[in-house]
Amino acid sequence: MSGLDVYDYCSTYYRKETMISAYKENVYPVGSKENWEVPDSVKALIVYPPEGRIRVGRPKKNRCKPHWERNAKTFKPIKCSKCHQTGHNRRTCRNPMKNK
Repeated sequence: MSGLDVYDYCSTYYRKETMISAYKENVYPVGSKENWEVPDSVKALIVYPPEGRIRVGRPKKNRCKPHWERNAKTFKPIKCSKCHQTGHNRRTCRNPMKNK
């Protein structure tokens, strides 16, 4: 691993020389709105608001479900392990235990 430079693995956008060259030119303010020169083709454009409504509240999470959850909508009836009947579980069972 000797002889390797950590800057070889860094993008050139994050180097000091790139930052200095990006900001070496002067940046002038735009000025007031009355002094802007807007072409007639741009002035003629009509911009409409986006279609649809923005819903109120936090958006729902659309996660990728694993293969064992994709078919989770199929209903499996609850079955008691004590009397082997459907509709309740062992904790709420009122029937006596079946003999084998």
